[in-house]
Amino acid sequence: MTQSPPTSDARYLQVIRTTVPAANVEPLLAIRAKAIAEAERLCPSLVGASLVQLDDEIWLDVLTWTEPDGESSLMSQAEHFTAVSEMHGLFSDMHSSETGPVRHTV
Repeated sequence: MTQSPPTSDARYLQVIRTTVPAANVEPLLAIRAKAIAEAERLCPSLVGASLVQLDDEIWLDVLTWTEPDGESSLMSQAEHFTAVSEMHGLFSDMHSSETGPVRHTV
């Protein structure tokens, strides 16, 4: 498969599959907007975030980046996290994290 070079409007999705214990759901939902705003301020290549509940404890955190290494760029700012660290502390187990370029959007 031939891959197109990134363009200025390229997008990359990162899908993180994680466990959120039932007791952590309300605190997670309460801190989420503040954590995403903090992440966007620290790393402007983060341009979108969706939180998806698959079942009682399995969730997907779907992040949209303008750069393929957006997560690395954000994590390099970890010493400046407050809300992001609090949000991550509510995840009990990260099962997987994958990032890839968006190839088609309708």
